Amino acid sequence: MPTGGQPLAGSLFPDGPDDIALNLFDRFSLQGAPDKHIVSLSSGELRKLLVIRALCASPEILVIDNPFVGLDKESRGELSDMLGELARGGKVQFILLIPDPGEIPGWVDMVLPVRRMEVLPPLPAAGFRDDHRLRDELFPPVGETGNIPGPLIPAGDDYRTVALLDGVTVKYGDKTVLDGVDWEVLRGEKWALLGPNGSGKSTLLSLLYGDNPQAYANRITLFDRRCGTGESIWDIKRRIGFLNSDIHSFYLKDITAIEVVLSGFYDTVGLYSAGTDGHLAAAREWLDAFGAGHLTDRKFVRLSFGEQRLVMLARTFVKRPPVLILDEPMHGLDAGMRERAKKIIEEYSGKYAVTLIYVTHYRGEIPRVVDKVKRLGR
Repeated sequence: MPTGGQPLAGSLFPDGPDDIALNLFDRFSLQGAPDKHIVSLSSGELRKLLVIRALCASPEILVIDNPFVGLDKESRGELSDMLGELARGGKVQFILLIPDPGEIPGWVDMVLPVRRMEVLPPLPAAGFRDDHRLRDELFPPVGETGNIPGPLIPAGDDYRTVALLDGVTVKYGDKTVLDGVDWEVLRGEKWALLGPNGSGKSTLLSLLYGDNPQAYANRITLFDRRCGTGESIWDIKRRIGFLNSDIHSFYLKDITAIEVVLSGFYDTVGLYSAGTDGHLAAAREWLDAFGAGHLTDRKFVRLSFGEQRLVMLARTFVKRPPVLILDEPMHGLDAGMRERAKKIIEEYSGKYAVTLIYVTHYRGEIPRVVDKVKRLGR
């Protein structure tokens, strides 16, 4: 596993990137990547690099789980074109694990459907695309989510501005991640934060959530209070329901799904308090809302990635926060579960005065309640 402080060339390519790798770097607009550190890469950039490393091994068969997750539209097209060229040339046989039929590349010629742990007979991709009955069976319509409660807002919790960024700049060494960013998010507003891989979206969100110390080297105001004036990081976090890939990946302990959800009340990774009966009831309700009630007592590390994502979404909502910051929350979800999660996000943030900041590379995934857009990068 690559380490954060190690240069890319020494971690992913111990013998140094060869000509094939350097050519792939160019195709993916990753020039200069061998000299960068893993910690300075976005999740999308790292995804590209892992695919490049796999291709450089010259495999006869390459299995890729969720090949396009975390990639912006341009990068998805580049990766699909590249894999298609290799597949048509007969150099590599690809097996792609796809949770959404809309993401099946046009060059794929066969589909192997899997339904409730049952492997169905393979069929041509064209036939699968035309078989709407089978697709409905694999990805059933959204079920009832129940009554979604509104946020819990403590008495006296009065603020006008959720976040105010004034010329914010973030650098890691000689790499500038954010350069003079201005942005104001008012209470109750609904934003989409958009930009290509590497544009600094995740870094910006880490500033808002209190997880990045460079917040104190910039002019940032959170909940009407300037960062660095004595505020508690826990006062920031208690108001925010936050989900990104980093938080998900931190859950490596062998605890149950409901314990993961309960940890959302304390904004901790792992559970260090048993929780009240009310907390337990709320955790079960949110698992049920996301269609994951059957996972309650199962070990989190033994769940599929998509099942884990549903549990993490329940964790995000369980304390009923007045602010939601969701960084590509649909990763790993199949088409039906994406619609279910989107419906909950829309109802929770649209029905109540909830502030929403939503990051995605899929325009169709943006909740309908969003009416403001902030763009980063080119």
